[in-house]
Amino acid sequence: MPTLTDMQDLPRHVNDIEARLHDLDEALRSHDAPGMERASQALHQSLAEAMAAFRHAHQTGGDPLSADLKQRLVLAQTRVTGLQVAVSRASATLQRTLGVLLVQPDEAQASAYAALGQNKPMAVSLQKAYGS
Repeated sequence: MPTLTDMQDLPRHVNDIEARLHDLDEALRSHDAPGMERASQALHQSLAEAMAAFRHAHQTGGDPLSADLKQRLVLAQTRVTGLQVAVSRASATLQRTLGVLLVQPDEAQASAYAALGQNKPMAVSLQKAYGS
């Protein structure tokens, strides 16, 4: 539980958020799944503590965010958005790749030949040419 002094040290909270984002970025870059989980949990905790500190500062009548802190938080938000986009792209690529790799042979043949049956003139032409 953060102390009152901790809650009043808003720059420290922003530093902590930036550090946790860096840890998450490094874990993603190195494909370290346990590190990603730890960094995500640490970031979540840092954000919760920062919110409590910002709320306390606001309730006590102070302006919780200086222009510098606001700018740093905007940059942190941009980093989070970038990480979300990277994870989303990786997930979509993985799904497409697995969809191609995990197609059952019977499904692939069925879908290829089913398309021929939908084109009536082509099906009639093939039947005439090969006699079935």
